[in-house]
Amino acid sequence: MKKTLAISIPAYERTSGIELNILSNIDFFLENDIPIYIFDDSESDNVLQKIQKIQKIYPNILYHKNNQRLGHDKNLLNSLKKPSEDYVWVMGDSTVVINEMFPVILNEIELNSPDLLSVNKDSRIKNMKSGFFQDRNMILEHFAWHLTYTGATIYSKKVIDSCFKSIKSYPANFPQIYIIFFSIANGSSFYWIQENCLISKRNSRSYWVKNAINVFINDWSDALLSLSGTYGHDSINKATLSHSVNTKLFNWKVFLLLRMNGSLDLTIVKNNHVRISDHSQNNMFFIYLISLFPIFIIKCCYKIWQLIKI
Repeated sequence: MKKTLAISIPAYERTSGIELNILSNIDFFLENDIPIYIFDDSESDNVLQKIQKIQKIYPNILYHKNNQRLGHDKNLLNSLKKPSEDYVWVMGDSTVVINEMFPVILNEIELNSPDLLSVNKDSRIKNMKSGFFQDRNMILEHFAWHLTYTGATIYSKKVIDSCFKSIKSYPANFPQIYIIFFSIANGSSFYWIQENCLISKRNSRSYWVKNAINVFINDWSDALLSLSGTYGHDSINKATLSHSVNTKLFNWKVFLLLRMNGSLDLTIVKNNHVRISDHSQNNMFFIYLISLFPIFIIKCCYKIWQLIKI
C-alpha cells in the first residue's frame, strides 16, 4: 500500500507563507490529495479567514483553532501528534516547499521508508550526499544546527508514536531536536536529501528574536546537553557551537538589535559571559560596550539608517 504524507503547520498570526506554500504547490496537492493540517495558536482570526478562502480552491485543509494559547513548543508537538498519516511533515507558517521537490520526497519515502527524512533549506548544508547516515555523533555534529528549522524534518508515524510514549518532558524551544536525536539514539534511520527543498518567506521577525541569547545560547545548549547519556561529549560541544557558527546569528548587528529592544544589558552579558564569548565572533569588550550604550541613541541611528536605505 502506498505510504501517506500529511503537511502539518503550527500557525501563529502569519498567513502569507501558508498561502504561498499551498498555492505554489496546488497542482501537486490536488493530484495527490495531500491533507494539510493547520493548528492555529493565534489570538486573532487572521489565519482562519485566510484558510477559509484557500479551502475554496483546495478543500483538503483540516483547520483547528486552539481553545487556549499553547505557545510554540506545545503547538509544535500538537501538530506532530494529531495527524494519522504514515509520515508527517511539520513545517513553519513561513516555509515554502520548492514545487519540483515534492515528487522527489514522496519517491524517497516510498523507496526507502526512512524513520526520519530531513531536507535542505536555502542550500544551508554544503558538501553532503543524499542518502542514509548511521553515525549518530556525525549526524549531531553536522545536521543538528540545521534541524532547528521547523520544516527541515519529516517524521514517520512509528517515530512519533514511540516518542510520545517514551518521552516525558522536552527541552524548551527545541522539542523537535530532542525527538530527532532521541529516536536516532534508539535505532531510528535518518535519511538526508541534499537538494534544496525549502525556502523561507518570512515577512516578520521570529518569536525568539528579542530573546535570542536565552533561546539560541542557553536553551540550545541545554537541549543538546540533555542528550549527554547517548552522544559523545565532543560531538555535543561541536553541535552546540555549530548553529552560531553556521548562521552567524550573534554578530554585532544582532547585539545592537537586542540592545535596542531592551533585551541586552550589562547584567545579561555578565551572567552569560562564557557562553556569549563561545558563540560570538565579536570581541567581548565590544559586546560589553553595546550593553552600556544608551538605547535611545541606537534607536535614533536605526531610524536614520532606515531613511537612508529607503
